[in-house]
Amino acid sequence: YSFIGTEPYRVFRSGPFNDPSEGADPLREIEDELARYRLSHPKDTEHKSTLPRFTGGAVGFLAYDVIRHFEPRVQIPAADPQGLPEALFMFVDTLLVFDHLKHVIKVVSHCRLDGDIEQSYRQACWRIDELVKRLGQALPASPYTMGAATFVGKPTESNVGRERYIEMVDR
Repeated sequence: YSFIGTEPYRVFRSGPFNDPSEGADPLREIEDELARYRLSHPKDTEHKSTLPRFTGGAVGFLAYDVIRHFEPRVQIPAADPQGLPEALFMFVDTLLVFDHLKHVIKVVSHCRLDGDIEQSYRQACWRIDELVKRLGQALPASPYTMGAATFVGKPTESNVGRERYIEMVDR
């Protein structure tokens, strides 16, 4: 499966930090957010309604530096030239689920059951319909010309000559 979330209701970002003693385990924050929900997951056998076990939650990444929260003995490099966050996750109610085995795309939207359930259900149906409609629309024309790649008006060129490239392939 591949999952693409849309319109996150929350984005969680942790770091970067100047000092390894800063920050807290980002998985605790994710766990706290997800603890607010309980997923009711039907186990249908009908092909069109069967969902994968994962249909939402926290989707994102943990950088290597997060290891400091789990294994303090690992030395973290002092310099972080990229300045990337140590964790970045989004929480969504609506997502696309690509089943690569069956070649099927499903649109899933969650209902909140802590208020007006019928209104929540209508909103989830509306989100599904809107996403399906957006997927059916043509994309705008690309502002980039097709053909030889250019960068700021200059043609791009390889940093490896043809002979060196062939040597690397042979090796």
